[in-house]
Amino acid sequence: MSQGGFKTNELTFAANTDTDPDPGDKISYTICLADYNAVDSSAYRWKSDRNGRSYRELIDKSSFPEIPLPSWLTFNPETRTVKIDETRPKNFNYWLKITGTDSSGASVSEIVRFKSSSFRGFVIDSYIAGSTIFLDANKNGILDPNEPSAITGPNGEFELNLASDIFDKNQNGEIDPEEGNLVATGGTDTATGLPLETPVTAPPDATVVTLLTSLVADLIDKGVTPAEAQSLVKTSLAIPANIDLTSLDPIAATNNNQPGGIATLSAMVKVQNFITQTAAAIDGASSASNTDIVKAVVSSITSRIQSGTVLNLSNAADLEPIIQQTAAKIQQIDPSFNRQKFAQTTSQSATVMATANQRIDAAISSTTTSIPEAIARVQKVALGETTQDLKAVGAGTKSISQAVAENTGTALDTQIQAVTLPAGIATPVVTGDADLGSNSPDRILGTNDDDILTGGSGNDVLMGMRGNDYLDGTLGNDSLFGGKGNDILLGGGGDDALFGGRGADILNGGDGNDILLAGKGNDLLTGGLGTDTLTGGNGNDKFLLATNAGTDTITDFEVGKDLLVLGNNLTFAQLSITQENSATFIRLSATGAILASLNGVAASAIDATNFNIA
Repeated sequence: MSQGGFKTNELTFAANTDTDPDPGDKISYTICLADYNAVDSSAYRWKSDRNGRSYRELIDKSSFPEIPLPSWLTFNPETRTVKIDETRPKNFNYWLKITGTDSSGASVSEIVRFKSSSFRGFVIDSYIAGSTIFLDANKNGILDPNEPSAITGPNGEFELNLASDIFDKNQNGEIDPEEGNLVATGGTDTATGLPLETPVTAPPDATVVTLLTSLVADLIDKGVTPAEAQSLVKTSLAIPANIDLTSLDPIAATNNNQPGGIATLSAMVKVQNFITQTAAAIDGASSASNTDIVKAVVSSITSRIQSGTVLNLSNAADLEPIIQQTAAKIQQIDPSFNRQKFAQTTSQSATVMATANQRIDAAISSTTTSIPEAIARVQKVALGETTQDLKAVGAGTKSISQAVAENTGTALDTQIQAVTLPAGIATPVVTGDADLGSNSPDRILGTNDDDILTGGSGNDVLMGMRGNDYLDGTLGNDSLFGGKGNDILLGGGGDDALFGGRGADILNGGDGNDILLAGKGNDLLTGGLGTDTLTGGNGNDKFLLATNAGTDTITDFEVGKDLLVLGNNLTFAQLSITQENSATFIRLSATGAILASLNGVAASAIDATNFNIA
């Protein structure tokens, strides 16, 4: 039967993927669920359907302990479509059985893992609003119908939900680089007001998507390990070795004087300028798609990086060979592309591109304005008029000498000085070891060291980055990101969202209705007061339950792996454990107060061995 994947909370099964001995017979379809922990690998075997795709077939129907379908899940047997609505839990973890039955009663079933996952992060050239970001599972650079996608917010932020049974092909609990890349296309640069002309790519675990992560992802696709890919890019572009290119927000790091921030921002912007301008010059002379052209430019850059070349993107002599190599790649895609004619302008085009990046160097050394604002002025010209001029040169509607005259020297400086930037450029504020008392919303960025970050009374965003950090949202509806390291996250008052990230983290929602996602590592989650949603993620996690501490919904409790910790002198004997629909409810026997519900867990699987005393 072997099925496809989810997009926008919907999945349609393929029809008639097994051979029916009765030609023309009508097949009817049904679905049911079982708790993920209730079915192990001995219950199914791998088979191939008539299209050659593999699927899991149940060996014994009795080995699939069905539970009722939750209210947020519906199935249309006529269209074979499963839909999940907005009331679904943030994360869930089931087996889904699909059964096809013919008119004689003969049937065949397949089971698939039915688990939700999500990615969060930012798309950055400057922050890119309204960009389409998706998991490019087949790495063709195009959003295909089965690939999950989202639209970035006004500060480039995104949240991408996906079904891990489809995209986590090796079922190790995470999306590995060989299982896809994050790709962002389109949208508007909030600093310049210009459209994003070049698709940007990142490994699937990245929390920032930039053209630096595009280089990293391309090297990984060439067989380089993720760690070595980052090291090669940083060495080639003079970025400090301790920077994590897949998590550092270079704009926020620069604004907050974080070590390595300026070097990373400079490299990112100059790579962006060079790739965009090279792609435009070739686009003017070729019928190849923009996606293919950008891929060729990125690949040509990473070929130099992989060879150990140290690149100075402000030097035309370093840029020209990359432009030539890109042109050779495009000729293989587009035989009509006149590479010889294009080569006549390559040297002078490289001069124009290098000059734009020299102005980036000058902007960074400027003390008259903020560095991101000074860079944005240069980019407004470099990615606007200069890029269009180079495209016109490629198309033959403008001479290269005219493009050089207008985009170098005092002519270029005059254009930059005349730039008017959009009002309200998105800029993060303050950094690590910070204790803020602001009444307005703040975005507080940590460092690679151990930081103490404290929000104010506004709706704050605290990002710990690396190190073992302490984040306290205090008042307001805050978003806390621990990042890498063993972090402590306190939501405080308000309805908060806490994301532990990697490491053994401690998350406490405090007052309000909070969402806690611990991420990777062995974490401790405490909802606090209010109605909270807790997701442990990967690792052996502990969930603290206590009297007078609100009600928690635990979305991914794994029997035999995670533990429920009893606080406030609570004992197992005081609890009542019951099954209601697809969830297990844990109540205080004396009052009936609900302490927690465990989504997708059978009550029969919960006993004293699943508890610990605080």
